Amino acid sequence: MSEMLIVLLQMVAEDLQFRGLSAVDDEKAARVPILGPMLKGNYERPGLSCLLGESMKDAMVEVDGWEFVDERTVGNTTEIKPYPRWGWVATRVGSKAVMQVDSRSQVAIMEDDTGTARKNKTRTNDIVISHLKSYEHMGRFRVECNETCKCDPLEVDGHWTHDVSLYWLFSFQVTEHANCRVTFTVIEGTSSGEHKAKINGWMLAEQGTESAYGEVADYLGRELEISRKEAQEKGAKLG
Repeated sequence: MSEMLIVLLQMVAEDLQFRGLSAVDDEKAARVPILGPMLKGNYERPGLSCLLGESMKDAMVEVDGWEFVDERTVGNTTEIKPYPRWGWVATRVGSKAVMQVDSRSQVAIMEDDTGTARKNKTRTNDIVISHLKSYEHMGRFRVECNETCKCDPLEVDGHWTHDVSLYWLFSFQVTEHANCRVTFTVIEGTSSGEHKAKINGWMLAEQGTESAYGEVADYLGRELEISRKEAQEKGAKLG
């Protein structure tokens, strides 16, 4: 099967090399509507929905007591581990960091971009945070929303008794906003005797996926019909 696909791609490449597309071909192609996704509702999100590791550097817009470091070299510069260990790290109580993300669903983004009134003004989505859990050094931090989006505050403990250090995930629901601001604060109370916290990634998970994708399909369907009517009024022939 793979050989058949490779041969087909080679034939297409050779045909384009000797018989390239003309201006007429480009014009015809521009008139053909873009096909929908093979999986129903599987449209690409127009904004960032995930950051991990080194790409997390610019996620924090306000920082007090947190540092963005690669812990391969922290505490032991004679042994450098082969893979990066980037993340936002704090070690003292009271340290604060504010992360700003777009917590809107795909539908809400498109509605905002076109000035369309939102159908669902109460929709919430999940923000998933990746943080370090370990058997030593770790403390607790509080997560809360302010100013723009809303969420229920929660406390996260980075310490456990398992003899291993792993990145762990937790999630919380937030209301939709283009500039949702989430604050992480290292707090008192520790079962390890220390107060370290480390955050190395975040992801947005839309709630009500089936419903949201249905709204996307309806939205794009309406936009497509409007485009067709406008084009037909101008005498354009759509394939």
